[in-house]
Amino acid sequence: MPLSLGERAAGITVPAAAFHGPQLRIMRQAAIDVTLMCNDVYSLEKEEARGDMDDLVLVIERARRCTREEAIAEARGEVRRRVTRFRELALQVPGPCALLGLTVPEAAGVERYVEIMRAWMSGHAWQTRTGRYVNAPRVLPSTGPGCFDRVLGADSI
Repeated sequence: MPLSLGERAAGITVPAAAFHGPQLRIMRQAAIDVTLMCNDVYSLEKEEARGDMDDLVLVIERARRCTREEAIAEARGEVRRRVTRFRELALQVPGPCALLGLTVPEAAGVERYVEIMRAWMSGHAWQTRTGRYVNAPRVLPSTGPGCFDRVLGADSI
């Protein structure tokens, strides 16, 4: 969704052939994975305090029976591998654009989309500065771990 919003905000439309091609498809998945994995590392203490168990670091820690530090290192390694793959594929984007016979404006739109994905991935740096995670008080929701009843209203579920 954020990538689609980025495409809309930039006023571009990535041609379907490029959008569904292997490079952009893999890059899009890498961008999604990187942002979710980074969030899990930065929100680890908050999610653990709430009793959430679906944080990547907690999953790695339990599945591999390793230390917290080892689990964080493994999560960071996964992020690093995806960022490296994204960068490799970004260098290849002009080739498929040419093979698909995209016009100059269409190819420019594809390049802009790559920049949108890159910017979205780098947005995780915000998490290192926000009060949501940095020096945030440990607050447990009154309705229990991960529960949105108060937000959604019990009748709307």
